[in-house]
Formats: sequence, structure tokens, C-alpha cells
Amino acid sequence: MSQSAEPSSQSSTTYGPAPFHADGKGDVILRSSDGVNYKVLKAILALASAVFDDMFEIPQGSDAHRSEEIPIIDVSESSAVLHPMLKLFYPAPVVEITSYPVAFGLIQAFDKYLVPAKGLYPFLKDFLTEKAVQSSPLESYALAWRLGWQEKAELASRYLHERRLTELELQTYLLSYAGDVGALTALWDLRLRREQALGRFLQELPLATYRCANHAGLTPQDFADLQQNARKALASPFPERKIAEVLPSLAIPLSWKVPREVDTTRKLLLPTYSIRSPGVKSPPTSPLGPCQECQSATNYATAAVMEQRLRSVASAVEMFPKTITWTRDAK
Repeated sequence: MSQSAEPSSQSSTTYGPAPFHADGKGDVILRSSDGVNYKVLKAILALASAVFDDMFEIPQGSDAHRSEEIPIIDVSESSAVLHPMLKLFYPAPVVEITSYPVAFGLIQAFDKYLVPAKGLYPFLKDFLTEKAVQSSPLESYALAWRLGWQEKAELASRYLHERRLTELELQTYLLSYAGDVGALTALWDLRLRREQALGRFLQELPLATYRCANHAGLTPQDFADLQQNARKALASPFPERKIAEVLPSLAIPLSWKVPREVDTTRKLLLPTYSIRSPGVKSPPTSPLGPCQECQSATNYATAAVMEQRLRSVASAVEMFPKTITWTRDAK
């Protein structure tokens, strides 16, 4: 930051809106990086920021103390950041922050001037609603991490399962705006835990309950297809809320046909699923739904067994890792 004297002519000088305009009350001018002047009161800035308080206590040159001139301090913040920051410093602030760049710029400015970031919380909450997180998950995640909002960071991490963490753009963004490398390593840790849990999850699927006895096992390609289907289904931010959508992707039927010759109090006939494409339902060619591969009759299972198996899968989906592990203290 540097200081200079105010130009004698104000006609060519751009000032911020009231109360920071040229005719407003003030004893110092802050000039933004894009050349906008803000006339402010030292006392208010000193109360808000220890940096400004110390700055104003440093003796200035003789020209800066002449009554007909007001010192000008050049700052590195743009007017898009400086203006709302000054409004937040002044009593009864009414500030509308409309973009993530401005939000991050304000956080950086507050850190620079040693102003507690908690003062920004009421003005940034709209950036961390579930709707905002859905539309801008990476930006919301970085913002929540920077502010130390654990609940919001965990929510945003649910929407980043399918983002490639090796993307240079993503890594650069998080390192620039989240404040530390922990935001990125937390996502890597979540991705690792999900991959480790995926193998255990697939091994526990009740495939034999409804597969043809001749094809109860999985070929390597079958398993690869099922693994890909499972990974995609579990990438949903809230798979536990949409279990009816997840189960078909895992080759688990949701309903069954009951043939007339079967006792409906004891057994259910399961629908036919393609062995080679797990999760893709195949139209049965007869009431008994024969296996497409060998035409043998589809297995029967008691309703109680199927309900128990499906509940266990739903429980596994509920326990599957979905959010980051919080590794930092809230601010």
C-alpha cells in the first residue's frame, strides 16, 4: 500500500457511491486497484481492522497533515471487493454479494486486514444452500472449507464424486481459494475410501438369490460391468435417499411376478436380468422368465429372504462413504 495526495481536481476522479463519495465525511481516501476512490473515516476503519489502526498511528509526512489535503492510500483490492468490505466495516451494513469471486476476494481482504471472517457469515450463507451447492459444488466446497464450515463442506463433497481430482484446473482452484492443501487431500481420501468400500460392497450383493443357478458366478467382464454400474449408481449425492434407483443399477430387482402355480404366501418369481449386462432388465419370454443364456427356469426365493437381502443392501448403501472426513478446526 502506498500513499499520495488527493488530486486538486475531482472532476476526473472516480469516487465510490455514498457514503464514500467525494462530498461524504472522511479523513482518508482508499483507492482501489481499478482507480476508484473511497472517502472514509479513519476511526471506523481502525475499529474494524488492527492493520488500519496500526497504519494510522504511523506518523505521516508533513504534506499529509495539511488541512486542505486528504491522504490517499492505494490498496490492492478491486472496487468489486473494496466497496462491500467498507460497507461491512460501517455500522448497519447492507451488502449483497453476488458472485463467488467477490466472496473469495472479501475473505482474502478480511485476512489481509486481520478482520475476523465470521463477520462475513451472514452475507455468504446463500452461497452454501443445498441449491447453490448443487449448481456450483466445487466453489461451494472451497468456500465452506475456507470458512471452516464442516457441515457445508461435507454437503458439497457429496456432489464431487464424479469430478476428476487429477484435473489441473480443479487442483489450482482449490489450492487458490480453499486456503490450504487439506481441501484437496480430503477429497482424495474420500475417493480412496469409496474405492476400497466398493469391492466389499460388491462381494456382499445378493446376486445368487435371483440369478440362474447355471450363471450364479460372475465372469471377469460381468464383474467389471457390475463394478462400473455400482460406481455410477453410488456417485449420486444421496444414494440412500434414492434406493429404488440404485438397486436396479446393481442388478437387484425391485419387484417380482408371481405365477399362478406358485404359492403366493411362500415364494416369488424374480424378473429376468441379462447375465452379460447386470442391471439391464430383459423381457421374459415365458411366464416363468427363463434365463436368456441357457433357457433354464429362473430361481425362486421366499419373500422373507428377499426382503432381508434387500434390507442388507440398503444398509450397505447407507454406510457407504459419501462425505469427506473433516480434518481441520472451524474458524
